[in-house]
Amino acid sequence: MLIKEWQPEEGRNWELEHGQLLSFVQRYTRGRLPAESYYQLMKLSQSKLLAPGSSLLFALVRTEEGPLLAGLSCLTNQGRGVSIVVVNPFYRNRGIGSSLLSRQLARLGEVTCLVAPDNPAGLQMCLNAGLSVTRIVRCASGKTLLECCGKLATDADSTHLSLYSLHKPDKVGD
Repeated sequence: MLIKEWQPEEGRNWELEHGQLLSFVQRYTRGRLPAESYYQLMKLSQSKLLAPGSSLLFALVRTEEGPLLAGLSCLTNQGRGVSIVVVNPFYRNRGIGSSLLSRQLARLGEVTCLVAPDNPAGLQMCLNAGLSVTRIVRCASGKTLLECCGKLATDADSTHLSLYSLHKPDKVGD
């Protein structure tokens, strides 16, 4: 599997690419994507994707016919705007969604996603990518969602962990 970041290129048609993105999302979300999230994705512009805190990643798998889109992840405003991860059902349960989300975290430094409590696969994907549930929120439609957040460790965090790990008891009960 290859994870590739979307970059604008001269001669490529954003409207066509955007339409293909929408088609993939609509085809493989099985109606689980809230209407407001799909609406945000519909309004997504090339300039919004180029803004800091935004990223569009594709997971490609090799097939006999050539590379095939197996999944995608689109975040704007570090996930506080658009936050979508979609994987083709044929390629699910292979770590593709978690890999996409991990790469987003590495690229953006901080990521926030909203997951429905009745979506255990989506929640597991977030946890596997290094995010944790931080709170329960209610979206505009009234649906309850879990907010999952992740942040890359800083050098200060690493120093704190290193100092903490210097003192380890030799035996349990010491």
